[in-house]
Amino acid sequence: MKKIAILLISTLLISTVVFAGPFIKTDPTTSEITHYIVTIDGSAATVAAEDLGDGTVRLHYDLAPLNLASGQHDVTVKGTNDFWGLETNPVPFVFNKPATLADPAGIGLSAE
Repeated sequence: MKKIAILLISTLLISTVVFAGPFIKTDPTTSEITHYIVTIDGSAATVAAEDLGDGTVRLHYDLAPLNLASGQHDVTVKGTNDFWGLETNPVPFVFNKPATLADPAGIGLSAE
């Protein structure tokens, strides 16, 4: 019973880490991309293309582990094919991480 409880807790913790988000994603492509190079504020990371199992791949890059600062972040993404030594043109993307959240409003009781 103790082993089952440990296994269940481990599974829940792993699931939380895997689905942390937010993510940088691309649309699925039938291109022969094997990896993506994601550059955020000048710092590059190589990310394996996610195989969707239907002949397409995409980028699905979790930003949570990066612990980015609040404010604007400049991103470029390009696809690569390690076998052929090819790469796509870099595609720019800009996003803002908020510094704070708005306080909840309209708090009350409801019969619904």
